[in-house]
Amino acid sequence: MSNSSDLEAVVISSDSAVVETVSQSLIRAEIRPAIFREVRTATECLFRKKVDAIVIDLHVDQAIPLLKELPNTPSNSRIPAFAVASNSFRDAFGLAHFTFEAPIHQPSFVRALRKAYPVMLRERYHYRRHSVELPVKITNGADSAFDGVSVNISEGGMALQCDGPFQKNDKLQLEFDLPQKLGAIKCRGEVVWTNAKQLVGLKFLSLRPPLQKLLSFWLADQW
Repeated sequence: MSNSSDLEAVVISSDSAVVETVSQSLIRAEIRPAIFREVRTATECLFRKKVDAIVIDLHVDQAIPLLKELPNTPSNSRIPAFAVASNSFRDAFGLAHFTFEAPIHQPSFVRALRKAYPVMLRERYHYRRHSVELPVKITNGADSAFDGVSVNISEGGMALQCDGPFQKNDKLQLEFDLPQKLGAIKCRGEVVWTNAKQLVGLKFLSLRPPLQKLLSFWLADQW
């Protein structure tokens, strides 16, 4: 495994044995552990920044609600989830990709980590943003038109500056031209966040395969 991707995993547990086993395994795999003892601060982290995996001890209060909320996070909806239970995996069924009984059998955890590693890399690449200012035409369901300027773009979405009255979950039509006359990108987008500085975070919806390939090729040339 390579550290070139600078991967990071959120670890949520108040059990020192769980934290030690998981942290050792992550560090050996060149994945940086971010350790939290309770769910509240971990949730803030998951909604604020991109991480690459979550390891959560189901004994921690509000662990199951956090797993249920994970698909709604702006940047971490598809990261691999590892759950640690004492004797039953029923609560984590359908919420975690990998489940383990405490105390964790470290070789089993390492094997699961290796299986999840390609997904972490793919999601990290998918998330990578390229800072670029491009004019963006925006229309909403009421046919109101707005002009924006991109701040950064990734394979899955973009952040842009616009003074439109947008709210989270709004569906918008987007159109912008890639540099060097490579072509126009037209697709629907969904607002995932806004802030007081008139910045809007969007994820792309229904981006047709030829346009997705065009965007991917252009982004790859920027690195």
